[in-house]
Amino acid sequence: MARAKALLPSIWAWRSIPRDESATTCFLDLLTDRIRSPEVQALLRTVSKRAPTAVVFLDLGAEQLAENAAAPVSTVLYWKVLQLAGYSRDKKLAQLELTLHRRGKLDEFRRLYREKWKQEWEEIHNDPLIGNARAAQIVPAILPGDFPTPESFSKLKFEEAATIRDRAQEMIELLRNKTGKQNILFLIDEAGQYVATRGELILNLDGLVRNFKELARVKCGLSRPANRRWPKSSRGPPTTRAS
Repeated sequence: MARAKALLPSIWAWRSIPRDESATTCFLDLLTDRIRSPEVQALLRTVSKRAPTAVVFLDLGAEQLAENAAAPVSTVLYWKVLQLAGYSRDKKLAQLELTLHRRGKLDEFRRLYREKWKQEWEEIHNDPLIGNARAAQIVPAILPGDFPTPESFSKLKFEEAATIRDRAQEMIELLRNKTGKQNILFLIDEAGQYVATRGELILNLDGLVRNFKELARVKCGLSRPANRRWPKSSRGPPTTRAS
């Protein structure tokens, strides 16, 4: 038991968010498979039941944005969360889905799309060409005040201007709505190498973690593998631990 308690500051009983509803493998299973001690495995499963936690794993080395390899960590993580929550990979379509969801009209949009094209919206919502072209034909019926004609949507140039706090709040809400869990843990790999000595990226990551802590009241944590070293010129890793 002493060994199990010693491990708790570093590992927690988390459950990951499946990429689709049929996925059954969770982070807890992957974690316990790597632990030989049956005692520790049992302890982790007990803690998991008492404090169910959603886990988001981001590998900055493999999942950096193709359009901008130096994008802030908050931006890369935000798009990771959007995809886990089932939104489009296209920025304009993702914002449309978010807007429709907030206004309670996303299901109506999906229904109209299904009736018109005899397929599910999610089958093409990641296609920036077909998705935007078809969405433009339906949006006026759903949001006539904002987009009275198909052209008013198709010609819209989308550029988001959000603060780190806004994105942190939105990520927390999306994940809690998706999983039904209040506790969230973000595991970010290659963070030290990604931010390197770039002060603006270090500041962005630090601000993101502090906002998670303040907004989630310490129920949201961000971690990184213990064997990663941070640049000597930085102030060290920003940290907050899930409660």
